[in-house]
Amino acid sequence: MRHREMASGGGHDAAAFGAAGIPAAMLFVRNQNGSHNPHEAMRMEDFAEGCAVVAHWLREAAG
Repeated sequence: MRHREMASGGGHDAAAFGAAGIPAAMLFVRNQNGSHNPHEAMRMEDFAEGCAVVAHWLREAAG
């Protein structure tokens, strides 16, 4: 799938886990109207692709 790797200011939770020695990753699903507003909009196709990525990560972690 098409994707973009980019720095994000949303990494504070992952950083806290990392500082405690817990591996962490974050996956952001695009939102057409931006985040943290009452009119957030996410396409279900984008959500489904994000779920597929997380499922892949879990399969890899399980070996």
